[in-house]
Amino acid sequence: MENITLENIIATREFQVEGREGGIKVLLGRPQEWGNGRDYYCPYQIVGTGKEEVKKAFGVDAIQSLQLVMKMIGAEVYTLPEAKKGILKWDGGEEGDFGFPKS
Repeated sequence: MENITLENIIATREFQVEGREGGIKVLLGRPQEWGNGRDYYCPYQIVGTGKEEVKKAFGVDAIQSLQLVMKMIGAEVYTLPEAKKGILKWDGGEEGDFGFPKS
């Protein structure tokens, strides 16, 4: 398995966690061509959860990799223990809305 690094960050989102100093941050990297020259991937990282692994979404082009990475981030954020407990907050959304697709 190839190790992916997060370079060229193009967007971030910060969440607050009630009752805790330091929140959770989503970092989104620039879509890049995959080694085969036909596909793209978009790397992302969620920092502040204890699992700081850089992950990626693949697509047939850069736009599809961005569309899919947003869904992947949403799936991960909405299932965080902090989100399930109702203590994860984002200034841009209402209660329980984290600004990413839910499916």
